[in-house]
Amino acid sequence: GFRERLEFMELLLIDYLHFLQIKEIQFKTNSLETIVDQLKRVTLVKEIDVFSDIEFDYWTGFYQYARNTYTTSLFLDTFRSINGQADQEIQGFLQISQPTKIKHFNQILIFLKQSEYALARKEVRILINQLSLIAIQGI
Repeated sequence: GFRERLEFMELLLIDYLHFLQIKEIQFKTNSLETIVDQLKRVTLVKEIDVFSDIEFDYWTGFYQYARNTYTTSLFLDTFRSINGQADQEIQGFLQISQPTKIKHFNQILIFLKQSEYALARKEVRILINQLSLIAIQGI
């Protein structure tokens, strides 16, 4: 179920990035860059709940140009369902995956800033694949 949620989130993200490309939206990344900096600071002290709250802010800001509030709500609810699980294995995965997330969040922002939406979609696929691998390997 965990991996299925990740795949669902990937589909929603790719669809949203395609929407941004079609509408030729110039994505403003300043606030998201600040959030990624906050995530970097929190990762160093391993505060998983704080990281999760800040990551939620990242995704909320990421969807700032969405016109379909239902899709945005589905994505954020799915994110919450993953991060709200009390399972220790899932919590361990969330802890381990933090540096991977930050790396790809940064790269996605670079592509958005350059209006390189196809590359941003590719980066989302890479992110989800890496998160799935971490979950499969149980690292």
